[in-house]
Amino acid sequence: MHLPRFTGSTDFLTRTSTALAMQRANCMDPAGAQQQVLADILDQATETSFGVDHALSSVRTLADWRAAVPVRSYDDFRPYLQRAQAGERRVLTTCDPYAFLKTSGTSGAPKLVPTTRHWRANYRGPAL
Repeated sequence: MHLPRFTGSTDFLTRTSTALAMQRANCMDPAGAQQQVLADILDQATETSFGVDHALSSVRTLADWRAAVPVRSYDDFRPYLQRAQAGERRVLTTCDPYAFLKTSGTSGAPKLVPTTRHWRANYRGPAL
């Protein structure tokens, strides 16, 4: 039996292999992976309205982050989300949202979550 060769299959295998290797490396050093994610969040959020409001420019560690950005509800983020939905730039992230995805609403009304190309390329894509 002859199977057709799909265009882009090599690229897919390369990207998949790279993502798997990165995931394995992250599992071997969870604290390092956590620090990398924090550094990326700070890179994307420090020079935004949210970043200025929470003094993210002074955050260096996870403890600093926890002090600057306490756990809160979706409703606490609503003013920022509304501004981003209205088209204001650099509200939550330096990368403009290209969509607002609707959650399933399993614990109340559905909520809208901003989605950026940075998130898709660096987190969602490799996770698939």
